[in-house]
Amino acid sequence: MDVLEEARELLTGHDFMIPAAVIGYATAPVTGRTPQLPPVHTDSEPLARLDADLRARRLALVELGHLSSRDDDVLRAAFTGLIVLHRQHDRLTATATAATALH
Repeated sequence: MDVLEEARELLTGHDFMIPAAVIGYATAPVTGRTPQLPPVHTDSEPLARLDADLRARRLALVELGHLSSRDDDVLRAAFTGLIVLHRQHDRLTATATAATALH
């Protein structure tokens, strides 16, 4: 767990293009805690729809059991998908925060 925490700190402190939350998917079988996408607070209907879409796509990856696959290609695709989803969510959150600040 110390090594994973160190990896999380490295990912948080540097821009490796991999959100630190993704480590939580690897540790979920041990910790029992699966990372979530924090809610995006926005009055913008398009941004809210994007948020809902990202949440649904994340849920599909997690609930369909792709992270438990014994097939390396399926597992790699699931983690790659989660990395992309979390990066998109981070950008969406930044956009929503900037839009709120303008009002």
